[in-house]
Amino acid sequence: MTVLDYYSKLDSRKQWLHITKQWIQGILGRKIEQYYTPVVIRQLPGKGCKLLLLERNTPGAVSTWRFNCELLQRQYLLITLDNLADLDRYLQRSNRQRKPGNTKREIVNLPIRNVSHRIGISLIDPLKKQEWIGVWDLNLIDDWSTYHAEDYKAEQLVLYLGRRLISSYEFMPDFFEQQITEKQWWQQRIMTLCKADFTKDHDVNITPLSGTKHRTSNLIEFRRKVG
Repeated sequence: MTVLDYYSKLDSRKQWLHITKQWIQGILGRKIEQYYTPVVIRQLPGKGCKLLLLERNTPGAVSTWRFNCELLQRQYLLITLDNLADLDRYLQRSNRQRKPGNTKREIVNLPIRNVSHRIGISLIDPLKKQEWIGVWDLNLIDDWSTYHAEDYKAEQLVLYLGRRLISSYEFMPDFFEQQITEKQWWQQRIMTLCKADFTKDHDVNITPLSGTKHRTSNLIEFRRKVG
């Protein structure tokens, strides 16, 4: 079975999960032939922590931030942002390659969406696996946004989310330890930032993505095991 045949049997949500998982396995070196070190585009240092903007070349990828801190030790948090329209364009064109008569078509029939981007938060353990904390689809495009600027507010929101992560770790370490792997904590932070960045009549339409296995254990248990 070819890669395109495999993708064609999955819906858009599962295809995105598979593509993201493959990228993470590549940077972890799970598959030697796919191993690579992502380019660090930007660094934001904090007290006992740092936030890194990584290059990610997967379909729909907009930005990817990695958060390292002393508390997490070998583990780290990964924040991913994807443009859903770009992802749909890639998947539809990939599926059409299976039909030779359609390979030159450039028109892509995109579904009418009330969401524009996908934010994913996961905990990565290089010695174990990736564990999703939460994944959400949202409408992060203003009415005035042009095609070339449709990712602007989404990128800014994820950057602010990373900065909040640094400040929470620096000034409220105990709270950070208790809440950082809680899906609801992240969703509240995202909604707070959206309310500050969009007008009152803008509907964010935040939608949790089903079908992901969320982390349920806490950092205290992890520290006991390794400490």
